[in-house]
Amino acid sequence: MTSFAAVCVTYGAAPLVHALCASFRRHAPRDAHLIVIAQPDDTGECEAERVAAMWPWADVITPGRNLGFAGANNLGVATAGDAEVIAFVNPDIELTEGWATRLLAALDDPQVGIAAPVRAADGRVVGVMYGLLSWTVIQVDLLDRSRQARAFEGIGAEIYASSYSWLW
Repeated sequence: MTSFAAVCVTYGAAPLVHALCASFRRHAPRDAHLIVIAQPDDTGECEAERVAAMWPWADVITPGRNLGFAGANNLGVATAGDAEVIAFVNPDIELTEGWATRLLAALDDPQVGIAAPVRAADGRVVGVMYGLLSWTVIQVDLLDRSRQARAFEGIGAEIYASSYSWLW
């Protein structure tokens, strides 16, 4: 089985992360682990203690300062160790049955290096956006709009946020 980890970045008080943790526990692969990077906001508020108390099986990392979204995700990747697949999940989502299966199926092609679901405005998953292990741009047509995803060659690229709705 593919080793699997999920990284979730929180900022300040993030009570919605608990629904994510519960859905991860229900719907993630059995050996998968969740890494929560709990960053404090400007007042020092942080969800780390509550997440660690309620979800002791999750790896909760508190960097002690706000690293920003990309920096916190990079810390999560470093924490994931030898995981072959790393999913990036937002703290305000709930995962559904089959989400990991669909992600892993998209990644079965050895030329695919990144995959993300594409949701319609009503919440339906209507496609998978993917990128090849090159500087290839893949076009995905969604509701008569063309969207692009760029996959970066290799692992060295810093993780970045996008404007796409990439939630399972």
